[in-house]
Parts: sequence; structure tokens; C-alpha cells
Amino acid sequence: MRFIRILAMIAAAGTGLAQTTSSVPERVTVPAEKSASGKAFTYTRVFREQLRNHLVYDVRFPSPVVSPHEANNTVPAELFMPAGTAPDGTFPAVVIMHILNGNFELCRLLGTRLSENGVIAMFFKQPYYNERGGAEGKKILATSADLFIGAMEQGIDDARRAVDVMQALPEVDARHVGITGISLGALQASTVCAVEPRIHKAFLTLVGCDVKQVIQTAHETRAMRAAIAAFSPQDQERVWACIDRQDPLRSKDALRRLAAKGNLRMVCAENDQVLPPEGGRKLAEAAGCAEQVIWLKGMDHYTAMAGFPKVMEEVVAFFGTETPATWKKTDSNGVPSPMDTVGQFLSGLAAILGGQPATNRAHMVGVDAKVTVAGKTYEARFDYACADQGRFKLTGVFPEVGKAGLGLGSYPWLIGGGKVAFCGTEGVVPGRLPSEYILPQLLMRFQIGAGLLAGAALAPEALKPYATVTETNGAQNERVLELAVTHKRTKGLVQLAFSRIDTTPLWISWTFDESSGRVNFTHWRLNMVAEDSMFDAPPGLPQQAVQQEDVVRMFASVFQFAMEATE
Repeated sequence: MRFIRILAMIAAAGTGLAQTTSSVPERVTVPAEKSASGKAFTYTRVFREQLRNHLVYDVRFPSPVVSPHEANNTVPAELFMPAGTAPDGTFPAVVIMHILNGNFELCRLLGTRLSENGVIAMFFKQPYYNERGGAEGKKILATSADLFIGAMEQGIDDARRAVDVMQALPEVDARHVGITGISLGALQASTVCAVEPRIHKAFLTLVGCDVKQVIQTAHETRAMRAAIAAFSPQDQERVWACIDRQDPLRSKDALRRLAAKGNLRMVCAENDQVLPPEGGRKLAEAAGCAEQVIWLKGMDHYTAMAGFPKVMEEVVAFFGTETPATWKKTDSNGVPSPMDTVGQFLSGLAAILGGQPATNRAHMVGVDAKVTVAGKTYEARFDYACADQGRFKLTGVFPEVGKAGLGLGSYPWLIGGGKVAFCGTEGVVPGRLPSEYILPQLLMRFQIGAGLLAGAALAPEALKPYATVTETNGAQNERVLELAVTHKRTKGLVQLAFSRIDTTPLWISWTFDESSGRVNFTHWRLNMVAEDSMFDAPPGLPQQAVQQEDVVRMFASVFQFAMEATE
């Protein structure tokens, strides 16, 4: 959806607000006694940037495995360090394993959030990913069973070397080095637990077992299946044996030891089509933590992104229990930074779109908008409020519709043309909601968008900078941030204005390709006290009783039309 993409660009642009400093590479030696191989090695660390609550370094360390391809033998990594001071040797640390497609933004988001909460974090790029693959990239693995097997085994050895780097940092409490990963990263992290006794905690997200069966049947692994099938029968047998050796179920004893100390967490998706939930249950039972698994209800392997903000906070809380009490976040002097302000906006927007206010509270926003798309201009003015138990109210003047409204309080209601309120007070089924009639893929797409916003709001500076950000002069008591977006698929300008008094959003304007517009927020209030009656049909209009199901189905149609219109 274009609107979600624009907001994602806003989140990504937060990085542009950081102070950056070039740095001469620092050479650091890890002594033999702190190396899994028993041999000392030297890596380089370059300071990249300092944000308010954490610092980022680019790290390059030698792989303990020498592969036939030189580019693959140096491991690029990103290190996230908490800002602020604490005695040496007191911070917990976490190695983050990345997902199959090599999208590192989730790793950066998680590393940022961990470091902002007093946990040192680092992720590294797996064998043959990005610069480690050179011009041929991962495709080279399909040319040889030896390379395929070697890459799988090298990834585990590289993870152990990442542990070397982390536990040798003077700031790290070497007793408290953990590991986490999502999907492929979680599968690999479980294997690392089995071969690396220094792992103190593990948090595995979207994990399971019987990986051979997954590769042989899942749609997502068809390219890997084809590559393996091209090998000779003897080589295929060797590859499958390697995959079996790294199946998480083989790590059950190590995982059970962690679980017995309360140091293992697992997250599984209830409808996971890649790593089936029965595999997650089987692994959890083998590890002795079946009762502690966090299940993402109604989500599959991909739609689990809608639950990522909650998962991220679970990860932070899990590893953050060992953050030193002496560490304090950098003092902001009570003035939110531009980055904090962007994050607050995204957080509020995510709450308004998909949040769940506390009991007897509501999120409320008023909008006066003028938007031009492909030369055609649309105007709208509306008020929106949402509360718990699915209650909401939307009233205003809309393009091509005119005055209209709909809501769900003690009953669902709908206004068309501003003349009659159709109230669903007949054939009432308690608890019936519009979501029952919305196409699941559209509903989940909306939830994913809200989840992405919420995740970006937690750490907007974690994403790569797709824009330059400047603070410009606004009207009296206005603080205006200007974002020049230069993403390869989306280029344009966004302005966000906030109150200097309480950082309340005042307006947002944008110019992107064939779209431009401005939204003035007439009000923006989160978690305000709300009376039940505010969600009922507006008084003063004739009311006509109709079937509850008819009104609720109309709500679903309106939602689906809006979702399809924003594609």
C-alpha cells in the first residue's frame, strides 16, 4: 500500500537524524583463551554513528573456516552498543541470526531496540550473503555439494566466532551471552546452542524441527530442493545428512538445559505454513518448555510480522533482565529529539490504526485532508475514535460519498447521505464483529501494516537511511521536520509538523510521484477517557432498525474497498 510505504520511508528516515563520524578502523585482538577454536584472531571495528541511546559499529572478523572463495572468508557484522556508562564487564550481549532472504532490517531493528535497553547486540552476514558471495552470490552454492555443505557448517562456526567477539568485549559480562533468531535464524541458533556451551540464553522465533521434511515439501524451499536434486545421489545423501545434523531436534539436550534454568523462549505461529506448528510443539516438548511457548494466534509464517512489535518487546525483556542496574539511558533533558518525535508519531498512528486502548479509554483523531492523485483532487473531513471490544466511530464528509458515518457501540449503525441512521438492533448475535466477514488476506495485510508501523516506532533509527532529514522553521509553536525521500522506488518530500508544547502532531504534507496532499489534524488524543454512549449513532437523525448482520457486512465491504483502493 502506498500509504504504508510512505510511512515506512518516514520511519527509515529517522536514521538521517543521527550524528555520524568517520573513524579509522580499530584492530582488536581476541586472545586464544576467549576463542572457540583456541586460536587468537584479530578483527576490525569502525565507529559508524552515535544516536541518543546507542552507538553503531561496523565489524569485520575472519571466518574460522577458509572457503575456496576469498570474499566469503571475511564476515561483515554490525555491533550495537548502549550509550551511557556502567562498570566494565556488566552488560549482557546477544548474537542475532538473520533470516533466509538476507533482509537485515529486522536484525537492525532488534539490535537497536536491545542496545537502547542496555543489551549489547550484534548480527553478522551468513556465508555467501551479500558481499560474502561476490558477483555470483548464493547461486554458487548450487554448483557443488561441498560448497553447499561447507556453507551450512561455516555459518555455525561463524556464529561461534561472533560469540568470541562478544564475550571478549570489555563491556560484556561473558557469563551472559545469548543468541536469538527468526525462522532460518532461529533454526541455526538452536544448533549453535548445541555446540556452543557459552550460550547463556536463547530466544527462538518462528522455529520448529524436521527441517528435511520442510525443505522437501514447502513452497518457499523449492529453489533449495532443485539445487539439491541436481547433485549426484551420493552428494544428495551427504547434503541431507548435514541438514539432519543441524535439525533443531538434535539440539534438544542443550535446549532442555537452558529451559530448565528459565533461559529458553520460543515463539511459533499458529498457522505457520513453512515451519508447521506441529514441529514447534514437538521441539518445545523435547526441550521441556511446551508451557512457555508464545503462540501467535491466527498468524502464519509471513503474517507473523503483525505480531513482531510484541515479539521484539518480549526479546528485549528476556535478555534485559541482566542489564546492569548501574546503567542509565542518556539524559534527554526532557526534550524529545527529532528521532523520538518521529517515533512518537508512528507509535500513535499504529495505535489509532490497530491498537487496543485500555478499558473505558479511546484513541481519537480528527482529519481535514486534501489529496491530489493523477491530477484529480479529493477532500475529506472526518472524526475517528476507537476503543476496546471492537468499538469505533467514524463520521464526516468523504469523497464521492458525501456526509456519512458508521460505528459500533452497543449496536452497529450506518449513516448514508446524512439522513437516516440504520441501526443493527434486530437479529442480534452477541460478539459479532465486522472482522468475521472481511477477507482474511486483506485483514491480515492491514494488521501487518499496523505491526510494521509499531515496530518502526519502537526504533525508527534502526532502518537504513532512505531520506535526509532537516528541521525547518515552522509557524509559531510549530516544530517542522522535512524528509527528502530518495528510496529507489519512491522519491519525494514529506513534512511533519508538531506542537512545540506537547509534540502533538499538527499536520503532514507530502509530494510523491503523482500524489500530493496535506492532512491537518484537528485533534489527536490517545487513551482518553471515553463514555460508552460516544460510540452510538449520532442523535438527531431518524433511526431505522435493520438486521445486525446486514450492517456488519456493510462495514466489512467498506473496509475491503478502502484496502483495495490503497494498493
